Amino acid sequence: MDVLPADFGEAFDAEFTSATKGMTALEIPLFKQLSTTLKALNGRFAVEEYHGGAHQVRFNGDGKPTRLHARCELSDLAIIVFSRSLPFVRLTYLQAKAERQPVDVNGPPVFWANLEQWYLLSKRPSINGVGDFNPPQDLLSSAELASVGSFLFFYRDGTRGYQSYYAAADYLAPVRLYPHKYGRLQVAGPPATRKVKGYDECAAAQGNKDFASALYCMRVGTPIPLAPSSAQGVTRNWFYAALRQLIANNAGRDAAPQLAGQLLQRLDPPGISQEGSSSFGASCVFVIRSDHDFWPC
Repeated sequence: MDVLPADFGEAFDAEFTSATKGMTALEIPLFKQLSTTLKALNGRFAVEEYHGGAHQVRFNGDGKPTRLHARCELSDLAIIVFSRSLPFVRLTYLQAKAERQPVDVNGPPVFWANLEQWYLLSKRPSINGVGDFNPPQDLLSSAELASVGSFLFFYRDGTRGYQSYYAAADYLAPVRLYPHKYGRLQVAGPPATRKVKGYDECAAAQGNKDFASALYCMRVGTPIPLAPSSAQGVTRNWFYAALRQLIANNAGRDAAPQLAGQLLQRLDPPGISQEGSSSFGASCVFVIRSDHDFWPC
């Protein structure tokens, strides 16, 4: 049975706005509610949350204001979306932020953010994991699509609760040169979907419904091929190892990791290395199976 992306978007919007009504504009509680909302959709849709591990990466910045030798977490959340019919998955590292001031969404809006985090996810330099985190150095830089790094900003929607504004990290830019690592980012243009290397990619989406619909339609994140690929072989094999480790780490919890297991089976052709372990580098990982099998959306 085909499930329309709008169905997922409407369900997400109804759940999130209702749950966040009366909440204060604090990042951690709203991020937790984002996770709670996605989990609440499981049953009507195929959505599973996995406990990951927050990890930092080192990278070279530009010195204005990103430090020349910078270090920060990769992101709050990693989201993986796959379908039964497409030969690739979509992966995005999403950073969630809460906006305390009113947001004018009629023009290109501006949001507060950590500019080192923005630099990491938008400029996509080579990275080195800290401690036992061992991602490919070109995990971000070799991604087919820029939305491998993305932001989700929460803002008040009158008395209804909170809405979210999604943007690929490269669709944001500082409004001026800041002397420190915190400042305001402006969206480059109106909400839009762009065509890049043959893929539809959501550059920006205004509101809970449009964000969640784009996510379910597999327009958010960079594609990672299910079959072996010479162009993305290192990243694909790392993705496989990280997914396998995620399943092992979450074994024995409330429910068996069914969606990650389904995806792992499709990523397991003969000859792939079974050695080593890895991590996605985010404290929270969501795996979503899109049951919308008619593209384009």
